[in-house]
Amino acid sequence: MNGVAPVTHEKAGEGCLILDAQDNVVGGDPLLVDYHLIQGGEEGGCLALPTVLQLVAMARTMEMKLHRKVRFIAGRQEIVAWASVHPGEPETIVRLSQIEARASITATGPIPSQFALRLQAEAWLHVDADNVIISGQCTPALAAQQPQLPAQLQRVLGGRWSAFLQPAEDSDLITLYQRGQLPAWQMLDGAVMASTETPSQRWIARIFALDHNAMFEWLLLPVDGLAVTALARTTAYEGAETAETDAPTRLFADQVAPALRGPVGRIMANAQTIRDRANGPLRQDYVSYAGNIADAAEHLLALIDDASALEEVDNPDETLDIHVLDLVDVARRACGLLAMKAAARDIRLDCPKEDESVMCRGDFRRILQILLNLLGNAIRYSPESSMVWLRAEEDGDVSRLIVSDQGSGLSREQQARVFNKFERLGRSDDGGSGLGLYIARRLARAMEGDIIIDSAPGQGARFIVELPGAEAG
Repeated sequence: MNGVAPVTHEKAGEGCLILDAQDNVVGGDPLLVDYHLIQGGEEGGCLALPTVLQLVAMARTMEMKLHRKVRFIAGRQEIVAWASVHPGEPETIVRLSQIEARASITATGPIPSQFALRLQAEAWLHVDADNVIISGQCTPALAAQQPQLPAQLQRVLGGRWSAFLQPAEDSDLITLYQRGQLPAWQMLDGAVMASTETPSQRWIARIFALDHNAMFEWLLLPVDGLAVTALARTTAYEGAETAETDAPTRLFADQVAPALRGPVGRIMANAQTIRDRANGPLRQDYVSYAGNIADAAEHLLALIDDASALEEVDNPDETLDIHVLDLVDVARRACGLLAMKAAARDIRLDCPKEDESVMCRGDFRRILQILLNLLGNAIRYSPESSMVWLRAEEDGDVSRLIVSDQGSGLSREQQARVFNKFERLGRSDDGGSGLGLYIARRLARAMEGDIIIDSAPGQGARFIVELPGAEAG
């Protein structure tokens, strides 16, 4: 190969790529260079493996070595490997180890409506990119049948999903699980899973990626009376029919949103397949077009989520799962989920220290939702190369989470409007719905707390989430 210097390693299953300052492949192991070429990359051209290139960009931005598991498509195979990026001048070294080649996963048929499947789920998990469970719930009906499940869900919070679930039927998945190797989430989507403590309790797992694969929603669906093949045929319209009989008062969330999610989800999935060159090499301009389509579809799904959440928080019958929990833990999880978004704008997140603890009473999932909104806004509207601080504190029977930024700040008139429904403060091009802060404050007040602002033009903003202390009530 002209212009590419081969590099060899003695150990099988390892290799490296050498990139110049413009991310062009200037050397490396023949196998890894072949992956780059199969995906439409050119000899001596920019690296054509999106997930690896993203990790390189983060390492350059943060000026530090980064290590992470990566997945990418090469021809008809999905490649899974452990990547280590060593940024430097004039060359950056990308080392791949524990390389596994798997059969490529190609989606066929209509994509199920995520909301329609939620209506059938018996339990829900939110799992982060490191396979750690950050929240879990089950239906009252299932809790009545299996009284130990709610306690088990509480015990496994902060642990890996494998502490709660195990593959039940697929021999390949069971083998990987027994070896302590957690399968890729795409392999687990649609698999039959069993409770680790009660193996007779089984579900079909449907997994949906959230926030650019920073978090995943696991929906555990009943096996009895629900065939695996039937899941693939579930459509948004079937979900809408179910919602119509179960909860006719929630028009958008139960009927309109499912009807929108299916088509938009298919657009996004197909555009992502084209963007990632999953079916072979493609011209770069077409890859860019597909990326724009995927981003637009993802944005539209986010707006659908906001509208559904709006209807949910405005529902007087909505219930919360109130427990005593640690605000520092929630803050650190939120920082982890948005670390990539912050790094992309060269924004440093200053989180509470791991040994700190501030207890409160609240709904874990809702507090995380509030904090992701506030932290996401701080990252979006702060200048590049600035800092965002998160602090937790106790004051008598009130516990607080504080998000501070170095942005342009808010005038008194803006502070009076910022929590209004559909208010965007004149930002017509930020892509937001104007619902995030309204929803966040409604959730805080539903937990007997509030969100207040301390800001002035040119001096940044402090959003303070107040919640009842652990001893309150």
